[in-house]
Amino acid sequence: MSFSLTTQQVRDRTKTVTRRFGWRTLQPGTVVWAVEKAMGLKKGERVVRICPLRIVSNRAEPLARMLDDPAYGDAEAVREGFPDLDGRGFVDFLLRSTRRTADERPQRIEFEYVEPGDDDWPGSSVPTGSSSPSERTSPDALTSPSAMLPTDDPPACGWPAFVRGLLAHTEDRQEDLAKRLCIRRRATISDWQRGDRTPTGPDAIVLKVWAGIVGYVPSD
Repeated sequence: MSFSLTTQQVRDRTKTVTRRFGWRTLQPGTVVWAVEKAMGLKKGERVVRICPLRIVSNRAEPLARMLDDPAYGDAEAVREGFPDLDGRGFVDFLLRSTRRTADERPQRIEFEYVEPGDDDWPGSSVPTGSSSPSERTSPDALTSPSAMLPTDDPPACGWPAFVRGLLAHTEDRQEDLAKRLCIRRRATISDWQRGDRTPTGPDAIVLKVWAGIVGYVPSD
């Protein structure tokens, strides 16, 4: 999960809420890596990890709530890592940064920081009591292409289901996904969704790496 505009707040651990236009399927208990930037990397740049986060809650919430309830808006601005802004100031900042409108309903995602020694710390096994690895997956697994199965094999759920699930998970990031795969025609992705074409070689690897970056774990 990228925090390009609030990198320092995450490093200082003064941010515990983020609003995202997307991520509707992100479940509480999921562990994701906070990274400085996941998209728009220049040649030679690499994803820089900050720390692992555990999702506490995820719900759609209209931005208007922060405007209609000033006390709530001010408190949320602090949780977002902007104690110097009131609710309206934060909403204005968010809309300028994302080029969205005030009548939209982003996901309000609350998270907590995973500490060394926690069961969810990178490298730890899935804690006893978790119903499946996809519910509480170590951050290393989320960002490793091998977590999606060997790069020369199709995912257990099949490539069409994998691509459909990834695109549904990334939502408005489909165009960026296409660019990352060096695809000039969106029809190529449609072919993959239908199963008319099988991703191979670098395409298959990049698909799995992208799934790891955005935290998508397919279910069989």
